[in-house]
Amino acid sequence: MPSSQDPTASARSPRSGAVTVAFPISRSRIAATFDFAGRLLAVECLGGRALERTAAVLKGVAPVNRVKLLRSLGVEVLICGVVSRPAVAMLASAGIRIIPLVSGSVEEVLEAFLKEELEDPRFLFPGCKAEDRAGLLARQGIGRVCQWPIRRKA
Repeated sequence: MPSSQDPTASARSPRSGAVTVAFPISRSRIAATFDFAGRLLAVECLGGRALERTAAVLKGVAPVNRVKLLRSLGVEVLICGVVSRPAVAMLASAGIRIIPLVSGSVEEVLEAFLKEELEDPRFLFPGCKAEDRAGLLARQGIGRVCQWPIRRKA
């Protein structure tokens, strides 16, 4: 069962080689905007498998504290719909990579991430083109959705 986290908690240490991915949630889908999402799911992933899930409440949490919460959960990648520019700046300064313009059910998006199939057009945010996402990823030094390091650097 997922646990709930305090945004002031100290950072977790993921398993060796694992990457922790976060999904802002609205109902059972990826929230349209990170800035206004009410809940978050953080998933520790390794070798194409989800190892551990942690749920957190975001409702009423200020943007700077949202980033602190992600850091406390050891999040390296945020998979989301859209993110405000101030939040993008805070996430970038915290070393958290953003995979934006993603839409779909959390479970389907997680499965696509684990299988490195997140570039499938069915996960593209409504009204956006693949080129829109590519431009946002390029600004982070990521050429393709599935090009970021799935494994933690040693």
